[in-house]
Amino acid sequence: MLKAPDILVPVDFSECSINAVRAALGVASPDGDLTLLHVIDESFVRDSVAAGLGSFDEITASMRERAEADFSAMLEGIETGDVEVERMVVIGIPFVEILKIARDLDLPMIVMGIRGRSTMKRIAVIPGDGIGPEVIREAVGVIERLRETHGVELELTHFDWGAEKFLTEGVALPEGALEMLSRDFDAILAGAFGDPRVLSNKHAEDILLGMRRGLDLYINLRPVRLLDARLTPLRDRSPSDVDFVVFRENTEGAYCGAGGFLKKGTQDEIATQEELNTRRGVERIIVAAFEYAQKHGRRRVTMADKSNVQRYGGDLWQRVFKEVAARFEGIEANHQYVDAMAMFMVLKPAQYDVIVTSNLFGDILTDLGAALQGGLGMAASGNIHPGQVSLFEPVHGSAPPLAGKSVANPIGSILTAAMMLEYLGQDAASQAVEKAVSEAVIAGETTRDTGGTLLTEEAGEAVRRRI
Repeated sequence: MLKAPDILVPVDFSECSINAVRAALGVASPDGDLTLLHVIDESFVRDSVAAGLGSFDEITASMRERAEADFSAMLEGIETGDVEVERMVVIGIPFVEILKIARDLDLPMIVMGIRGRSTMKRIAVIPGDGIGPEVIREAVGVIERLRETHGVELELTHFDWGAEKFLTEGVALPEGALEMLSRDFDAILAGAFGDPRVLSNKHAEDILLGMRRGLDLYINLRPVRLLDARLTPLRDRSPSDVDFVVFRENTEGAYCGAGGFLKKGTQDEIATQEELNTRRGVERIIVAAFEYAQKHGRRRVTMADKSNVQRYGGDLWQRVFKEVAARFEGIEANHQYVDAMAMFMVLKPAQYDVIVTSNLFGDILTDLGAALQGGLGMAASGNIHPGQVSLFEPVHGSAPPLAGKSVANPIGSILTAAMMLEYLGQDAASQAVEKAVSEAVIAGETTRDTGGTLLTEEAGEAVRRRI
């Protein structure tokens, strides 16, 4: 049973909560007491159990531990004086009951929110290397603008993972990072990774592939959307001709690292590189493609493979594609060999709505798609596991020669932030960003790579002022 403190402050550890605690301390009597109450909604815990994130006890224990750490971090910067501050974590009490208790006890309350049903989302921001920090800065600026215009509640935490940390500390992805990201964050917004000082690019592989595989981000979703006809190298094509999405399998295939050498360094050397395709991996990416088509009103899903040569993996993709397609009435399912698709993406791109393919083929086709929409600087992507923390990053690389010159195109990063917002259920904010980007591009207020004259920060501002 809750005791009757002088003031009860429900908190969710946001900046608003910190201000509320300070306000409560300002009106509390010197010898009074203040109870900070953090509520974990039981239905949120049960949803997490249903999603396979752990048992009820495991999830509640983890959330209690996280709440205690958040309490400590929050109070570090607050002068409490002689006021006694008690911290409480409650699981399973409906918030209306807490309000009733407070009313019955005639307690003054400052209500700020509840963990689990709060609209506050936590974002891990990893700018990375090269032009990554520059383009992420503009994406974060757009998010800050959305706080003002759309009331978007995102708590951003920045991490310095990248080449500099790797070179000075020997650390790419810190120990426990994946568990922390999965437990404490709703999404990850990343820039780019790669630095010529790290010849093997090991840090980039450890960070990016580490997150993709370690967090099981099996969907690589890449929209290919032309915003202005002048941007495409294709003749006589309009934005309606280039508007499709690619679902690339993201955790297996040719990128699984299987293979080896025999007699390496000799004239008889043999190198093998194996591609791994599992029934589970193939089925879930194909299902995701059809579900996306169904949700977004897309009429066709096209699967690309090379099953006329890759007979075993290709056979698995073919069988699973036909089986899954039969579950989705009203959506046309068709197949093309990947070399033919590369040709038709240039000759007749309007035929595509949703493309689904393997890791390797998806990597190649999406770079071609980026060229059709105006270059890598315009391309966004998401590495997604539905219902879990997911990673969003622009398609372009770190481009070290361009770093620090304010010439990098921030549009890919800003559109990536829009994808993240949609994933987090902020549809109106996401659409506002896409609209602002489209208007800025059509007005020619872009960086030089897309025919404009603006610097990176000016191109970002051109988007922000249209939101």
